[in-house]
Amino acid sequence: MQRPQGQQQRDRRREEPYEEPIAHLYLVEIGVKQNDRRRPRDYRLTENSPCDQVITSDSPQAAKALVEWAEQLGRFLAGADAEEEGERRSKLTTSQIRKVFGEVKRLWMDAQKGWTDTMTRKVHLLIPKLEYAARKEVAVKALRAVLVPAIRKVLEAETNDELRKRFGRFVDFFEAILAYHQAAGGK
Repeated sequence: MQRPQGQQQRDRRREEPYEEPIAHLYLVEIGVKQNDRRRPRDYRLTENSPCDQVITSDSPQAAKALVEWAEQLGRFLAGADAEEEGERRSKLTTSQIRKVFGEVKRLWMDAQKGWTDTMTRKVHLLIPKLEYAARKEVAVKALRAVLVPAIRKVLEAETNDELRKRFGRFVDFFEAILAYHQAAGGK
């Protein structure tokens, strides 16, 4: 027996929420599943991410974690892994994140002269800039899910000298992500 046409249409439109960990990225993908097709809507960082280590430590192990994580994120944001798995994912473009990255680089250049309270204020303001950049594009939301906790780790520093050091590690991390994004074919 066939279902009425209206019932068939409702079945096709039925959306089921999901949260799926992406272990190698330390992200949880949040979205809806419709007709066995996943549609990511947002991301959040997992509790076991190396974010704390990458931002707060100068150790060789932290540097290795930074490079490995940045490579995975760069590939993901460029959509390289999705193409291998036959999935369609939105891809991050450099123009989508250029304003935030430009501000980060300007702050870093100023930090070379010494850290000030004005610079700390500007680092705080990077968070709403990332939120604004992520307002529409899912790929930017994945980057925001990683960078906002990293910025918060920078801001937990107790002295201006420590703030400058942490911000330098944040800049290294951000640059590495974008470099691997470009290397993976990001536009």
